[in-house]
Amino acid sequence: AELINVRAEEIVFTAGATESNNLAIFGIARASRVAGRKRIITSAIEHKAVLLPCKKLEKEGFEIVVLPAESDGRVSLAAARELINDQTLLVSIQAANNEIGTIQPIAEIAQWAREHDAIMHTDAAQAVGKLPVDVQALGVDMLSMSAHKFYGPKGIGALYLRSSAQLRNLMPLA
Repeated sequence: AELINVRAEEIVFTAGATESNNLAIFGIARASRVAGRKRIITSAIEHKAVLLPCKKLEKEGFEIVVLPAESDGRVSLAAARELINDQTLLVSIQAANNEIGTIQPIAEIAQWAREHDAIMHTDAAQAVGKLPVDVQALGVDMLSMSAHKFYGPKGIGALYLRSSAQLRNLMPLA
């Protein structure tokens, strides 16, 4: 909790970042079906631990919007600004890319998500422990991390959940 500047009660321990991503994405999507929002935004350069849950949710009737990456490996901010709207339930963009190392503009994207009452998730497995990660500065609602990425034991991860009623009602993974 101290590492990412949150309260201890906002941390849910998992078996790793993949499980954290699944809990975040499936949990909020399935808990929010009744809210009428069915748009989930991610990027073309996400880790498969984010892309595969999105593909499954698309088969369940969710609209999955995939943002392109620019030539520098960063998510297209113009596309994000245009596509995040009042139908958006969730935006999931990784903090740092696991293959090319680019750092994504999470704070900007999170601000646009907030403007439309969308939930912002970031897979920060490649960033936490390597770069300063301050959840308050980023403005994200959920953040996934994995201990072995910063010299902790394998098989331990965590999901940060901002203290809010909507996020505390995540549907558990079955």
